[in-house]
Amino acid sequence: MKLYSKYCFLQIIAMLAWATVSLSITGCAKAASGNDLILSASQHTTALIVGDSWNMTFGLDPLDSKRHLQGADSGSQQILKKYFHDITGQDADILNASQMATPAERAKYQTRIWFDRQPEVDKALGDDLKNLDDDGFIIRANGNDLYLTGKNWWGTVYAAYELLERYAGCGFYGPGGKDSPFIIVPQSKNIEVPADINLVENPTFRSRWFRLAPAMTFRLRERDKFHHNFVNIIPPSVYAKMHPEYYPVIDGKRWIPPANRPFDFEPNVAAPGLVELVANTAIKYFDENPAAGSFSLGMNDSNKFCNSDACLADVPQNITDEKQRIAYSFLDFYNKIAAIVEKKYPDKRLGFLSYGTLRALPAGSIKLNPMLVPYVTLGTANLFDPDTVKGFQPMLDKWASLSQRLGVYEYAYGGGFVIPRIYNKYLISNIQKQYGANADGFYAEAYPNWGLDGPKYWLMAKMLWNNTQDPDALLNRYYTDMFGSAAGAMKQYFDYLEVVWETQNVPGSRGA
Repeated sequence: MKLYSKYCFLQIIAMLAWATVSLSITGCAKAASGNDLILSASQHTTALIVGDSWNMTFGLDPLDSKRHLQGADSGSQQILKKYFHDITGQDADILNASQMATPAERAKYQTRIWFDRQPEVDKALGDDLKNLDDDGFIIRANGNDLYLTGKNWWGTVYAAYELLERYAGCGFYGPGGKDSPFIIVPQSKNIEVPADINLVENPTFRSRWFRLAPAMTFRLRERDKFHHNFVNIIPPSVYAKMHPEYYPVIDGKRWIPPANRPFDFEPNVAAPGLVELVANTAIKYFDENPAAGSFSLGMNDSNKFCNSDACLADVPQNITDEKQRIAYSFLDFYNKIAAIVEKKYPDKRLGFLSYGTLRALPAGSIKLNPMLVPYVTLGTANLFDPDTVKGFQPMLDKWASLSQRLGVYEYAYGGGFVIPRIYNKYLISNIQKQYGANADGFYAEAYPNWGLDGPKYWLMAKMLWNNTQDPDALLNRYYTDMFGSAAGAMKQYFDYLEVVWETQNVPGSRGA
């Protein structure tokens, strides 16, 4: 009862603190030091310069362009124009590079900010751009010119938000939109950056994605595709009558999924021609979508695996457990597909879920083709439970022994739980050490209750981008920006919720 009463009291504190969030925040303007490059100030002229053939849709997988554009507005230059005005009240001109062709035209502007991949930027940044990760970016000054670009256009958007957060005091702590309480925009007379600024940023985790979060401000991009996909590659509505052999034989009987559950099967890995069909489907996808870096070979959300003698024929005899034999046959099927795809697209990736029966395979029993990226479905939320701890690292180590690349599939949602699901102690610690297995892909199921999950999701995104940051310092910044004078009380509130989570004794297989 005491625990419940304290929790209710802290909820009241939280509601009072949240009530102050929508108030405008006024920052103190600092005087120019003489060593700073002024980006926006009263009577200061600023040009935001894009290339003459600028195109922000190039380079994204078309299947994901809509969700990745969230928060991008119409480009990084529009983002800076908007926030420069909101912070200082000053407008900056957006110009094409051709309008800066002569010294006289450049001299009209005291500061010139160059965006994206255009000749002026490539010339200034040289080989450093070539060495960037696909999501990386550079912010570098040279005199009165500031170069702000990513290897791809979305990296430039990340750079724009980085500049606003780091040097203008802005905070992007959750979903945007008009009057969002999660967007912090201070008022100041000027915005400055060091005259010798030279930021080169690349992400720690190559693939970073969780649902229902602002993609651009959180720097999220799902570079690995791995979800359930065989129902789309060999849909029963197309192939069940024409090629029933594509579907599993289970205990001697052919299984064709019912019409109302078309996903309820796993492919017959011994079916003649099926390896080629799946490989050619992936190749066709890459042919038609050259910007896409990954294709999913994810098993369906089903446990209907083929266990016929034909399906298990290539499994080594020393593997005797049936689940392990099925897992081996399925991963061997993946290897055969990858061997065909890599002949044309060796630099692409084929993702899949380490899920259900596939997790049964012993460590070291097979080596996966380097194209293959397993996503291990192991959440960290229940690491307060000794039984969970026993299997956690061994499972990650096993998959690290099987594959050259590894992704983690987290269950980070907070919605739907009676006890607030705050577990940064476990989640962030594992992100910091890349799950002890050099994982460089991360996906989380996230159905947020932003009032409680906001700090967790923002911190998670920040640490996925750069896992060497100090998480305590980041959280202190969150509480200060979001709650002002109530920051200390709110830190106490969220710290207490985490203790409640760690010390729970609620029964149930999901714990939580």
